[in-house]
Amino acid sequence: MASRVLEVDDKRVRLQHGLHQRVDDRLVATAEQLYLHVSTPAGKVASMDEALRSRLAQLQTATA
Repeated sequence: MASRVLEVDDKRVRLQHGLHQRVDDRLVATAEQLYLHVSTPAGKVASMDEALRSRLAQLQTATA
């Protein structure tokens, strides 16, 4: 399986996943998800911590 960070901003992360057959590495399925950063105490979407956003941005660059 291969995953990529497609997009990241203060409140959202968009990921893409690909599932490959082990035998011949043929792509057999893909999925794309949008995750929202939610503040549990506030009960709503909120900006994520800068350290987390920075790490996700690094992953986005690494998987581009």
